[in-house]
Amino acid sequence: MLFDNQLGLEYFLNPGGPVERFMAGTLEESLGFVRQAYKGWSLADAELPAELAARGMDDREALPHYPYRDDGLPIWNATERFVRAYLSLYYRAPQDLAQDPELQGWARELTDPKAGAVRGMPARIETLDPLVRALTAVIFTCGPKHSALNFAQWDYMGFIPCMPYASYGPVPLQKGATLETVMDFLPPYRLAAEQLMWTELLTSYRHDRLGYYGRDFPDRRAQEVTIQFQHDLEQIEQEILVRNRSRMSPYEYMRPSLIINSINT
Repeated sequence: MLFDNQLGLEYFLNPGGPVERFMAGTLEESLGFVRQAYKGWSLADAELPAELAARGMDDREALPHYPYRDDGLPIWNATERFVRAYLSLYYRAPQDLAQDPELQGWARELTDPKAGAVRGMPARIETLDPLVRALTAVIFTCGPKHSALNFAQWDYMGFIPCMPYASYGPVPLQKGATLETVMDFLPPYRLAAEQLMWTELLTSYRHDRLGYYGRDFPDRRAQEVTIQFQHDLEQIEQEILVRNRSRMSPYEYMRPSLIINSINT
């Protein structure tokens, strides 16, 4: 993830790069939206149950069909169980947390206004619960949430008229709009081709799979916890496949076998 973030800074968010060329605003304006949003963002906003409730999407009676919620919550719960079980192997009492200098240093750096400036994160971790919540939010954001958003891009942005990165003229609202009017709204050929290239690049490769780490943990207890997580994800996968049979359109973006552990190009 750190490597990909550095690539993004050098080749995507760089002056004159794709974001500045493709988006409606300048690079500084696009980054300004992110900075402004981050000022009001809290770590609690990354917790799926809270995020769904904040958007009013948690009410199953009012909204009985919402695959992102229906498939995502079991994954969130399985991830939380995995994180708690793993941490409990090594933090058996509150003093174990308090006496871990690296853990406490991590929390201080994340909450430091001059460093991470993460709102909703405790500056000192004294019990297991806030650590479980924080790490579950990180894993879910980098894995399931990112996968659901990232790999859906091609299905929507792969057809330029559906979702161009920017509009180049007024949106045709009147009936009987001519092809010329529609084309004036869409990006020029070269920019449209680059949108396709970048969208395919960002969505065409999965380098790993959620819960699978390429090697066994040397601690047998940790490996057993990981295997249980993998079994939970397999069960969720089967449940999603069953739900997809009765859905108007199958929802593939939260299938655990298609979720990566973290971002990749």
